[in-house]
Amino acid sequence: MKFFSKPIGTTAPLAGIASKTLQQTEVASVSRRRTALISASLPNHLGGATACSSDLTEKQLIIRAPDSKEVKSLYPTGTVLQGTLNYIFVFSDQNGHLYTWRRPKSQPKILPQIHKDLLGTGFLTNGGSYKFRTIKEQANFMEKARQSNLSSLVPIYADEFGLLSPFIEGTPYDKYLLSGGITATKNVLDNIILSHRQNVVYGDRWTKNTIVKPNEAIVEIDFDIELMGEFAQEFEMAQLLYHILFFSSRRSEMLGFLRAYFENRQTDLAQYKIPVVKKFLSNYANYFQDKPFAGISGVQPEIAELIRILSCCFGDED
Repeated sequence: MKFFSKPIGTTAPLAGIASKTLQQTEVASVSRRRTALISASLPNHLGGATACSSDLTEKQLIIRAPDSKEVKSLYPTGTVLQGTLNYIFVFSDQNGHLYTWRRPKSQPKILPQIHKDLLGTGFLTNGGSYKFRTIKEQANFMEKARQSNLSSLVPIYADEFGLLSPFIEGTPYDKYLLSGGITATKNVLDNIILSHRQNVVYGDRWTKNTIVKPNEAIVEIDFDIELMGEFAQEFEMAQLLYHILFFSSRRSEMLGFLRAYFENRQTDLAQYKIPVVKKFLSNYANYFQDKPFAGISGVQPEIAELIRILSCCFGDED
């Protein structure tokens, strides 16, 4: 396993998973191995070293290099967050900078529902497929996104037990939308279009997997699911647009924003098969119409209007 280069010009803590992102939960104690702390100077950056082990003790997470010297020592804050597929432990270094240690759940109950949703929204019936990325694959994907200059969470260290990344301070995009926010949507769409232009498909881009920083810059998080197939990019764009409208508390204004955005980005959006995007949007609206989420009802009229906007902007009215 390896360390990943620290992005140039960044200082910890970097933007990442906010404390509001996931629900705090009680979990079984982590399997721990006792180890003695080996004193070592922390390098100026984390790039260049190849790591071979990490030890989670009662009081610290120690990451070691092949020569068994300590490279970084972190201390638990007592906060454990729970995602649908992972437990996320929050650690701090001696300077108070926060990090998250992401450990997969052994048997997530959500797996059958994920398959059902991908089937019901038409992705799997239109040549698409998916897989769950391993920890190593997630770390490599995050590094690829970093090298592509995308607004994505960066990896620091990964091994077979978990993945270490910076803690991200900010607001989950769904909560941002529910509170009436709109402006950061430009950054979200710009980033997804840039990623697709470079053939990078995140997978599972609903709004809970994006963090909006205080300055309204955004960071993409959570890369457990990989989408594959001819229409993976169209599906990911439709998934994102559906959830933007679903969670927005100002749907009329958001539709106006999206119309203006599409009118100004027609060249950038030419990479998509717009009729396929519209079909996936319709599938989403139909599949979830009787499945309210967090007290929010369906969004069928707004999705129908969005489909009309796409038809108007791209000259492919049905």
